[in-house]
Formats: sequence, structure tokens, C-alpha cells
Amino acid sequence: MPDPAPPCPVCGGDHVVAPGGSCPVMRVAAVAGARPPGVPPAIYAGYLDAREALKHDAPADAARALRRLLALVAGQRGAPAGAGLDAQLQRLCDDGVISPRVRASLSARASESTPEGAWALMSIVEHALYRLYLRPAHS
Repeated sequence: MPDPAPPCPVCGGDHVVAPGGSCPVMRVAAVAGARPPGVPPAIYAGYLDAREALKHDAPADAARALRRLLALVAGQRGAPAGAGLDAQLQRLCDDGVISPRVRASLSARASESTPEGAWALMSIVEHALYRLYLRPAHS
């Protein structure tokens, strides 16, 4: 019997996320136009901007939108203005917004200026947004 697939690194669900792919739970919610209660418009707009850039094969534009989004979320949790990606991710990890496992597995790739780097940033953002706004209250 093969080993079971690891849980989704974004939402912890029992579905598989392909390398460079995004969480199907987040994808379905976004396609349906979902904006969970309490999600600030600037955060939702940044996420949608990044998704559109990736759809149009513009990973550099997506990465810029995702870095702005991470800076906004990290700043709301006490990261200093102008903090670099590593400091932002550490702040979000310290605050429980991203898991140490996600940070460890994606931070190096997310700092690359490549299409894969943009997808790694998207995975981190989707993980953070799930944990901030979509996770059931009892989790």
C-alpha cells in the first residue's frame, strides 16, 4: 500500500497540491467570487491582482503583487516597515499566520526571481489567507 499523500501545505486538507500549484480549496473560493467576511479589500484586491498576473503568464507582476500583500499582512502583525521577505515570513510564522513547515519548504524558492518563485509566493499567501480568514473557528 502506498504512503498517503501529505496534507495540503496551504489548508492542511487531504488533497494534493501539485508543485507550483495552488490549493483547490482556495481556488474554488476565489472562482466563486468568495470574499470571506473580514478580509480587508486591499488584501483581497492584491490576491486577485496576483492571480490575474499568473493567469496571463506574468510571474514578475504576480511576485510584485504578492510581495506587497505579504508586506501588508506582516506589517499588520508588527513587522517593521521595509522589512525584507525573510523578516516578514518570520513575523508571520511567529504570529501563527504561516506554519513553520510552509516557511521552511517555500521561503528559499519564494525569494527567487523566477516563475517558480512567484508560485512559491502564491502558495505562501494562500496558506496565510486560509489561516487568517478561511479556517474554521475550531481549528
